[in-house]
Amino acid sequence: MKTLTLPPADFSSAARAGRFNVTADQLPLFAEAARTAGCCVRFIDLDGACDKAALLRRFATALDFPPWFGHNWDALDDCLTDLDWLPAGMAYVLCLSAAPDDQDACATLYEVLDQAIDTWRTRGRAMWVLIGNDGLDA
Repeated sequence: MKTLTLPPADFSSAARAGRFNVTADQLPLFAEAARTAGCCVRFIDLDGACDKAALLRRFATALDFPPWFGHNWDALDDCLTDLDWLPAGMAYVLCLSAAPDDQDACATLYEVLDQAIDTWRTRGRAMWVLIGNDGLDA
C-alpha cells in the first residue's frame, strides 16, 4: 500500500484514487482538504475493532448502512459499491483511524475496499481510503 504525505490535488481523479496510508496525525488534515474539495467524507474508527463482527459494525455505523446490511463481507461490498444514502460529493473519502487488530479480517477488508475502489473507478467516480496508520502496510 502506498503512503500519501500530502492531500491529493484532485480528489475527483478516479484513476489516482485508491487505498493509502497516511500518518495518524495527518488524517484530519486530509479529511478537511477532501471536505473543502466537495467530497463526501466519513471517519471509521477501527481502534480496538478486534474481530470481523466489530469491524463490520463500525463500518455500518459510520457509513449509515441501511437496515438490510447483512453483516458479512458480501454485504459490506454491496453497501460500499452503492452508498446512495450518503450525501452526494465529487468523491467518497473513507478515513480509517487504524488497521483492524485481526490480521485475517484486515486482509479481507482490504480486498473488499480495493474491489469497491475499482468498481467506483469503472463508474468514473473516485473512492479514496485513507488509513491513519503510522508505518503499517497491508
